[in-house]
Amino acid sequence: MKRPICALFALVGGLWLAGCQTTAPEVLEYDAAHPLLRLSRNGILFRNRFVSPGEAVALLEKYDIPKDETLHILIDEDYTDRRAPWVFQHNYLARAGYRRTILVHARKAESAAVDARKKPPKPPPKRAFRYKRADEY
Repeated sequence: MKRPICALFALVGGLWLAGCQTTAPEVLEYDAAHPLLRLSRNGILFRNRFVSPGEAVALLEKYDIPKDETLHILIDEDYTDRRAPWVFQHNYLARAGYRRTILVHARKAESAAVDARKKPPKPPPKRAFRYKRADEY
């Protein structure tokens, strides 16, 4: 080989043109801490992007979310419509096969260690009063 650099570029170019590039598949986290779906007053969000209910189901299928997996749906604090989550769960998700859904409401995290006040000191123990038995003097 007179020109090894040219051969190297030819090999890389050939692999690139042949489609042998490797890309890592996108990994989605979907648990109570990272819900995929969110219901807000403005609509349904899938990973912070507004989608229609049908699109949300299509995106779940596109990302190969197993149908027996538990889906957590975050509901915003200012969300007031009580019927819409039920309709979305039963008319869209359940019909597509996603039957295990949990509605998660955002809560303010409170720590008992941070919010706890110092307990007052315990009073000294009182002397225990004990009756004597009949055979004691």
